[in-house]
Amino acid sequence: MDVTPQRLDDTFPFNQFSEYDNFISRGSYLYCTAQTDESPYTQSILAYDGVGWHRLMDPIVSHASDEISMMALDPANDYIWFHLNKSSDATYFIPLREKSDFPKESFSTSSHISGVDTHYWYSSIHDMGFRKVTKSLRSIEFETDNCDSNNTITVAYSLDGAAFTSDDLSSSGVINADTYTTLTFDDTKEFKNIQLRLDFTAEAAQSPVLKSLSMKYMMRPDTSSGYVFDVIAASDLEYGGVVDSRTAAEIISDLLTVRASTAPVVFVNLVGETKNVYLASITESARSRESENPELPDVEHRVRISLVET
Repeated sequence: MDVTPQRLDDTFPFNQFSEYDNFISRGSYLYCTAQTDESPYTQSILAYDGVGWHRLMDPIVSHASDEISMMALDPANDYIWFHLNKSSDATYFIPLREKSDFPKESFSTSSHISGVDTHYWYSSIHDMGFRKVTKSLRSIEFETDNCDSNNTITVAYSLDGAAFTSDDLSSSGVINADTYTTLTFDDTKEFKNIQLRLDFTAEAAQSPVLKSLSMKYMMRPDTSSGYVFDVIAASDLEYGGVVDSRTAAEIISDLLTVRASTAPVVFVNLVGETKNVYLASITESARSRESENPELPDVEHRVRISLVET
């Protein structure tokens, strides 16, 4: 089974991780380093939990020669040590929680390592399974724990690849209370895909906890009108003072010709509007025989047709 992380962005030529190195394991996690295939590149420390990948930090950001040259587990202290090979070499450690796979409760969220000063959680890019269809979103609901004025989650969003922002979100996107919080946009947002970024801010030995989130959206695809009505196919039918000289068979034949057309046909609806339509379906129902001569069958039909605008 291929568990390689997916690409990191949605823009050609697409950025992805490569050059995986420095593998170590602890508990149920596999840790390693990886480098983006862009130039200049970023080197990250990743963790794999058997289901998905977690991007822990980016010790090397936008560089052409620096590297993470070593990563090792210190079981005596429950540290992950890593060394940065650059103009000013440096060695750091990530503290782990003793006898647990959960993060260290007093893990520092500030550092003088470039790229580690802010700890964000990024969601997947959500297109709801319909990549090209516009969606409409009014609010996002979050289920949280351990949130208060000192332990907060700040929500930012990106629509269709734009920059992340908290603009137009209620409470400026800040969650500072437990259980359920609904963040509402000032106005409905329309987009084809959305990504969320969460910034966790906490006091010492604490952390806000995100349990779940849900987006209540509505699909807003481009629409086309349709028409369904019955056509009376009868010989010499009179309607509106005008006689149609066609037989029932000729009327049905003309409808079948329209049904087989690969090009749209012109249709004038009941309010006088001219539309280009396709005849999508025909259902024939025989009503009565108009002639007693079996050699010249002339059967009146009620034909139900469906038209779809282009």
